Amino acid sequence: SPKVALSIICSRSCGECPDTEAPTQAPVKSITDAPSQAPTGGPCADDDTYTFEYEDSKDPTQTANSCAEVPLLKPVSAFNRACRTKYRYEGKSGKVELKTICSRSCGIC
Repeated sequence: SPKVALSIICSRSCGECPDTEAPTQAPVKSITDAPSQAPTGGPCADDDTYTFEYEDSKDPTQTANSCAEVPLLKPVSAFNRACRTKYRYEGKSGKVELKTICSRSCGIC
């Protein structure tokens, strides 16, 4: 099967794509918008108990209050803005970007 650069596969990941030396194989099946299992606490998990209030600065009809709602934001620019928005998060000093809290929903994984 043809090879595709990882940056193309994860283009909706808030601009966070790992560097690759060689292209990877094209995905066999599509990735779901929502996590398929409970977070493991690793870097590729959503904090399903964390709540926040996001209202898109350019389209106030686009809102999210949990990680599960982030992939529903349209267009992709609203999704990207949400993932870059910073919030206070327990255990971290200062504010962190939402993509750190909702890494699976923001497409980091």
